Amino acid sequence: MSEYEVLKRGDRLSDRYVLERHLGRGGMGTVWLATDEELDGLPVAVKLLLPEYAQDAQFVASLKDEAKNSMKLAHPNIVRVFNFHRDNGDPGWTYLVLKYVPGRTMKELLGDSPQGLPVDRVLRWAGQLATALDYAHEAGMLHRDLKPSNMMIDENTDSALLMDFGISRQLDQTIAAQSGGSSIGTPVYMSPQALHNKDSAANDIYSFAAMLYEALSGRPPFTGPDIEEQILRVQAKPIPGIPDEVNEGILAGLAKEAEARPATATNLVAIMNDECNDTIFTDPVPPADTARSAHESSREAPAFAPLPMLVAALAIVVVGVALGAVPAISHPIRSLLGSGKPATPSAPGQPPVLTPSLTKLCASWSRHRILLRQVPSNQNREYSRVIPTRCGRMVPMCCTISS
Repeated sequence: MSEYEVLKRGDRLSDRYVLERHLGRGGMGTVWLATDEELDGLPVAVKLLLPEYAQDAQFVASLKDEAKNSMKLAHPNIVRVFNFHRDNGDPGWTYLVLKYVPGRTMKELLGDSPQGLPVDRVLRWAGQLATALDYAHEAGMLHRDLKPSNMMIDENTDSALLMDFGISRQLDQTIAAQSGGSSIGTPVYMSPQALHNKDSAANDIYSFAAMLYEALSGRPPFTGPDIEEQILRVQAKPIPGIPDEVNEGILAGLAKEAEARPATATNLVAIMNDECNDTIFTDPVPPADTARSAHESSREAPAFAPLPMLVAALAIVVVGVALGAVPAISHPIRSLLGSGKPATPSAPGQPPVLTPSLTKLCASWSRHRILLRQVPSNQNREYSRVIPTRCGRMVPMCCTISS
């Protein structure tokens, strides 16, 4: 009989927490509902470490550091970590004390709905989880193991909460060290960069999208024995039967290149909710050696091209893409491209913003239409790279139509 099997209702930990009911087991240990007697019987969740982890001094020290960082996160959609305890008695329990959330994990809900959960509920949860994830990223915290089992759905409010910030990471590191592996996270939700142990917030964005994919379809975007090969080289397929914009947001988050994903989780959800139609791009400041006065640029060309010219340019782009003469743009966006703003005086010491001329057009692809934008012909260097949109996509902007 293990030490954990001798625990029973009414047992006390640290002469403070009274165990009430066993909630379940996980990879790290066992979880109990308890009451905190020092806080007038406040219900809390107590996560006790398995002996193999509780006896690993390095693991415990690292977990304690992660717990201290997690305690700083105070957000309504993050399960709060209240405390970390290591008793010196026999058997000497090591455990975390967390906010108790009555409900079930997203993984458990998917067990009852193997074909996926309702779109409206998932979209509502996605918005809540996105604000929590962005809040943590702004605080310098990465999750590194987003998945349905780390999402709790409150049964009283039907709100979604993130669990185990940094906690799963320590378990994964220990398992990887024991097995000789190196990747941290659950493979089916890991980005190509995470598979190569490259750490960034963009990995969390990918995992967030992969989790939402499973929430809506009942399965992760990639499955099978060659999962890592698929993550690295296979494009995820759209989920049938859901709105196009929802697919668009999720697939944006699953982009292979970190720079092509939405910059934030909130941006990803904005795409899913089709809230990116009003984006206006402002012109980047041109290099100083090509700058001219605002007065000269404003006399050169109007801010907008006549409609016939745009139609003609559109035809050239379409034909050019079909013939391979113009590179196809591979990253769709749900936004309107601004047509350039009039030249205005710049701050002292800065070159002016140029009014777009009619000699160059930029194209981007949105669903089944091409969106055009005028660009000054002398700003090729400025527009030949990707730029971020309001909804966080990194979008290749330019192809030269004429010169």
